[in-house]
Amino acid sequence: MIQVDLFSAYGDIPSYAKEGDSGMDVTVRGFSAVDDFGNITRLPDIAEITLDSLDRVLIHTGLYMTIPVGYECQVRSRSGLSLRQGLVVTNSPGTIDCGFRNECNVIITNTSRTPQVIKTGMRIAQFVFAPVEKSVLNIVASKDALSSSDRGDLGFGHSGV
Repeated sequence: MIQVDLFSAYGDIPSYAKEGDSGMDVTVRGFSAVDDFGNITRLPDIAEITLDSLDRVLIHTGLYMTIPVGYECQVRSRSGLSLRQGLVVTNSPGTIDCGFRNECNVIITNTSRTPQVIKTGMRIAQFVFAPVEKSVLNIVASKDALSSSDRGDLGFGHSGV
């Protein structure tokens, strides 16, 4: 178990819904619109937002954390929202690095064909804290210097469905 220092601007504390859960539920505390060019505009004092199909929104959580070195916070979709409403964490899993100190926000996309409403106070994502292994890259002179694999040069489903 790790200790994470947390400040909540709105008093909401992420929590595990059930004993043994891997992820802590995170709630919506505000919105920022994201246009087709990636420009972000804060939408103050809005209690809910409707996302059309394939639209995305930046969700504000009001959460700030100090994550210990050697760990990350993974931001993941909630399975029920993904299945029933098509609301997914866009870069899932998102990563909050141990050195990040700003507000921990969540990018949500509506992957369904119908508009979906997101409301303040709604549980929108999960935070999962996980250890991170650092890698040392051993640069080789050519691809032939890499160890062989029975997969060959193929990928993307080559091992079967």
